[in-house]
Amino acid sequence: MTEHVIRLRGGWECHSGHCEDAVTRITLPVCWPLGFPSRVRLTRSFQRPNVDREREAISLRLEDVTGLAELKLNGSPVPLPDRRSCLEIPLEHELPARNRLALEVELAPLERDGTGATAPWGSIALVITRRDDAGPNAV
Repeated sequence: MTEHVIRLRGGWECHSGHCEDAVTRITLPVCWPLGFPSRVRLTRSFQRPNVDREREAISLRLEDVTGLAELKLNGSPVPLPDRRSCLEIPLEHELPARNRLALEVELAPLERDGTGATAPWGSIALVITRRDDAGPNAV
């Protein structure tokens, strides 16, 4: 299957604590340090990829996202399966020109190494596939 992957690495805003002004810029994947709040909200804007919706399908791929509690796209909740460490979500509707992802992450249950940091967390990408290559789970 041929796919074009657009990784959403940089440009994430990490909102921690109860203060909206407590924002840190991060790049994914990230190793969460000791002492970081137990729940964070990650937000990131992105532009609609230029695709031919008749011939191509778009999905949102999330890998290494243990602790993902909630996902919103443009303010609308996206249903999550029970298994949340790796998932691919078809984006069946036409995306607007500007989009915003928001992730609520529970850091408390994450395992830490001997230094107190977690394993690298969060590989998130838009994936474009040709509809005739997309297989049985095609959008």
